[in-house]
Amino acid sequence: ALTLDMSAAGAATFNSSVTVGTATVASANAAADDFVIKGTGTAVGLTISQDSDSGTGSIFFGDSSSSAAAGIRYNHNTGDMTISAEDDISLQAGTGNAVVINEESNDCDFRVESDGNTHMLFVDGGNDHVNIGTATDLGSALNVSGDITVINASTGPTIELSSNGAGNTSSLIMHESTVPPASSSVYGASVAYDGANNIFKIG
Repeated sequence: ALTLDMSAAGAATFNSSVTVGTATVASANAAADDFVIKGTGTAVGLTISQDSDSGTGSIFFGDSSSSAAAGIRYNHNTGDMTISAEDDISLQAGTGNAVVINEESNDCDFRVESDGNTHMLFVDGGNDHVNIGTATDLGSALNVSGDITVINASTGPTIELSSNGAGNTSSLIMHESTVPPASSSVYGASVAYDGANNIFKIG
């Protein structure tokens, strides 16, 4: 049955589902007080739309002490979406599956800020490199601005430099400039293994 309270603070109460067309758009779950959208087709969804391309569309989650403790916001003007929470935000996939960012391989970046660094972790989608502590491409697939510490308490740490094929040279190069210079003759020092001739070089 449908109950309508027409007073100033009144409400409409449905004792069963509300159906529009072939989709059940509102279904009360007495056990959990859920709002359920259920359809008979394969493309069932909830659309939040507005007439203009400005402003923000939002879904908020709150409780008796906070009307908006968490939320999802979409800015129609900039096209940005923001997910916010007072505490942690977790992404969890099923066992044996994965959490994938940028599945379509678009030219878009992934960036993590720390308290003092806007690019503490930065994946450059267009140039295919990963940065730690910097937004600058330092010339490699992995670019690090800062010190690197390797610790293995059980067996002792190992850093391995390996070439893709037999006969290639693996090198550890040390120099002063931020970006490696074009000429190897200006390097401060280098350690290299010549795989073709089985020679270890220090220079």
